[in-house]
Amino acid sequence: MSRFPLLAAALILTAAASVEAQSDEHKLDSSALAAQAAVFTRQTVVKSGALATLVTLANDPKPDCTVPENTPALRLVRLPAHGALLLQSGSKPLQYPSQNPLAACNGRMGLAMYVVYRPDAGYQGTDRLEIAFEQNQGATKMAYDITVN
Repeated sequence: MSRFPLLAAALILTAAASVEAQSDEHKLDSSALAAQAAVFTRQTVVKSGALATLVTLANDPKPDCTVPENTPALRLVRLPAHGALLLQSGSKPLQYPSQNPLAACNGRMGLAMYVVYRPDAGYQGTDRLEIAFEQNQGATKMAYDITVN
């Protein structure tokens, strides 16, 4: 049994491999996505040997609370040099603020993709990765500056 059951079926990516993850129903021109997306940078601290969930991507349901049958399109722009990314599809409960029209959907399960970072064994220092994705709200590019200690 895997030490990390949630990630037992995960796709593992390192700097030596490059993959585009997207559903057949939600194809996009990934090079155009990376070029046009707004860039947001987050600082993250990870303990050496630990896993860190960086982002959970999910499409919003329709106003009638019907959940899309696909996860957001994801492009790996820059893989980490000192670690691996684990991409795990799964589900997550929907949760919206009470003033949001989608609050009526709270508690239902939606499809999600978890982006998890795992530093190389024994590595301590800095790492960086970038992903681009498209959700209902449009294209977004995220950069993660990671400190492993």
